[in-house]
Amino acid sequence: MKISWKIAAILVVVAIISMAVIGVAYANNGSVTPDCTSSQSLCKFSWVKCNDNGATVAHATAAINSAKDTITFKLNNVYPNYHPSISFGLVNQNCTPGVISNIKKNCPEYFTVTLNGISLNQTIGAGQEADGVLDIAFSNDAPNSTMGHTYNMSVTIIVTQSSQQTPNKIQTILGSLPNPSNYGQPVTFGAAVVSNGFKGIPTGTVKFMEGTTILTTRTIDKLGLTSFTISNLSVGSHNITAVYSGDSNFAGSTSNVVIQKVRSKTVCTWPSKPSPCSFGQTSTFKAQIGWQGSGTPTGTVTFYDGLNIIGTGKWSGNMSVLNCFLSSGSHIITAQYSGDDNFDGSTSDAVSQIVNKVNSSMCLTSSTNSTNSKNTMMVFTATVTQNNATGIVIFKDGNATLGIGNLNGGQAAFSTKLSLGTHSITAVYGGILIAMAAPQNLLARSFTNN
Repeated sequence: MKISWKIAAILVVVAIISMAVIGVAYANNGSVTPDCTSSQSLCKFSWVKCNDNGATVAHATAAINSAKDTITFKLNNVYPNYHPSISFGLVNQNCTPGVISNIKKNCPEYFTVTLNGISLNQTIGAGQEADGVLDIAFSNDAPNSTMGHTYNMSVTIIVTQSSQQTPNKIQTILGSLPNPSNYGQPVTFGAAVVSNGFKGIPTGTVKFMEGTTILTTRTIDKLGLTSFTISNLSVGSHNITAVYSGDSNFAGSTSNVVIQKVRSKTVCTWPSKPSPCSFGQTSTFKAQIGWQGSGTPTGTVTFYDGLNIIGTGKWSGNMSVLNCFLSSGSHIITAQYSGDDNFDGSTSDAVSQIVNKVNSSMCLTSSTNSTNSKNTMMVFTATVTQNNATGIVIFKDGNATLGIGNLNGGQAAFSTKLSLGTHSITAVYGGILIAMAAPQNLLARSFTNN
């Protein structure tokens, strides 16, 4: 069966993580962790110590596949009523608990051996140690002829596997690809079941869940891996976990939580083209946002005239509206949706908005038409009849510029003193915000300054 590169990628990622976890487990546990895949003795004497220099102890290691271990020792009977003791530690090497099922003592005549510290039916946990003491007593009625001799003794402790097996700890690791994903895009979730240093192959199933809802159940393969792909996750965040069922050798476990983000693409469009208008009229722009999946986009829509921002529209449902005033001429307008946590941003096509020039008229007046003194301050006032006229008026004497007046309430004024003689005064309105066909001389008045 062919597998897509996406699924292969997620399996490789999860496998790499799994190998790293296994490596850490071995590094932490070292040789202490029992090997459950090969034959092992359930018990082994890890240490033996005699409290008397007159006694010697020979340690015999249990054979592999044997469920028993024997401690053998030689004891020199040096005087009557002597009571030596031998301390020892018994280690369960197996990966499951063991129960002391039998204790056999091989004692010569006139000697008795009593075990303290451990007892029949005692449970020794996997990898754990149980300590014990052999108390040795020489019979008071032993003849003197037994003195000064060396006697061989042994104690065999048989440990059997407990019927209450403790499963090994297991770890489940979950990953996803891609994350975040787009609405309707296939998302692959991959899970790796890691045995944390215990050799063996976990078997069983993995439930992929969102909260308490089971998305699917899959069987893990021989590498402890499994995956599944889903394409119908809704827009938003999804908390996904993988729950391993466990088997007779390995305990179940729940993975880390993967927060899968599913985003929706949006489209910013114009439901209608803007209509041409005249300068001073309101230009209205309506941008509409379309998307897939559940939920509603939030955020803002910014309108641009070329590269310049002309405003941010109010958001209403799936529509954003901007009313603004533009200068005369042709304007290239675009709308840009910002996007949010669940929805991608988008930009509309460009539309052209034409703002037509308007006709305007202007008159020029002066504070006086003539004066006999060159020190008289002359005030010239230009009135533009077009409503909302803004900008400046240039006052000129022939071809020479006298000065500039700012339009305020449709009027611009300029004051100056004129030299003696006749002056031809003009006012020129260039239409900085209200464009005219061309700058024009609207009125010329002749003044005689004697």
